Amino acid sequence: MIKAIVSQNASYIYHMLSIGKCGYDNEYGTHARKYHNSDDILTLEKLKTHITVSGGEYCGDLYTLCVSIPAAFDEPQNMFEYFDAIIDLLEGNNIEHNFKKYERIYLKSFGVNGIAITIENLKAFYDSILCLKDEILKILKIYKSNYQIYIDYFWKDNYEKCCKVCNQVNEIVVREQYFEKWQCELDTVYKHGNFFAILCNSIANGPQAIDISNNKNIFLASDDISDICNLISHEFGIYLLKDTLLKDTPAFQDFSYYDQTEALAEFYTRKISGGHQKFIFNEEYIQYYNQKAQESPNITPKELFFLLTNENDAK
Repeated sequence: MIKAIVSQNASYIYHMLSIGKCGYDNEYGTHARKYHNSDDILTLEKLKTHITVSGGEYCGDLYTLCVSIPAAFDEPQNMFEYFDAIIDLLEGNNIEHNFKKYERIYLKSFGVNGIAITIENLKAFYDSILCLKDEILKILKIYKSNYQIYIDYFWKDNYEKCCKVCNQVNEIVVREQYFEKWQCELDTVYKHGNFFAILCNSIANGPQAIDISNNKNIFLASDDISDICNLISHEFGIYLLKDTLLKDTPAFQDFSYYDQTEALAEFYTRKISGGHQKFIFNEEYIQYYNQKAQESPNITPKELFFLLTNENDAK
């Protein structure tokens, strides 16, 4: 099922992005900065290109390592063990010892995404991030040292506000059966159990519908419940297209086909939940998909995608 939830880890990580103006700025961040060390805030702001994401345009080279992976952990102790593992890997100069000590957390962080956890892969991973050693250490140590401030001054209020929104969202997505309707419409099956829409109240003007794992996605806990539900519906469609129907195509290999895939998801979202009214999609592409679907009612999402991309390539 699709389920809106509140996550302490995700709320904290995106809280830190907000105070560091990492890709966006808002009233939440302005208020929260008063509670945090000014040097830490300045450091995050200086490093923001590494941990900033903008849908369809840009993803920082440390976004996965320093944002999505820690935000995806269910338990705070796992997030902190992950911080300790990466810090020890970069400072300890003993990869074998690091692997033995932290293999469990590597399985929970990288292994769940299908990456084989071996000493050889850890060595290759170490080599790949060594050029950004200083940046990684600064970010993760700031995360560790500021966590208690978040818990003491922000978490309770954020949790209560987001829970209220979650309850309203869940009532709608269950009643409207988005989970079942999408799988029926696309004739496919979601392979990861529940799809979790994590609601945060710190990301206004920032990342929306950004995936942090194969079953978790970040959304703003705004006052517009209908808007949230339609965006969740749209994003669940993206997951199905990416994970099954268009998996073996170039559709999601990079940002080259972002407009085409977003328009394809929106084409189906309008059939299932009415569509998302605030994001701007390529309307020409959506109407193209609509025309082809009317001409061939049994046409598949993959066929629609390739019809459009082949036509664009021919121009």
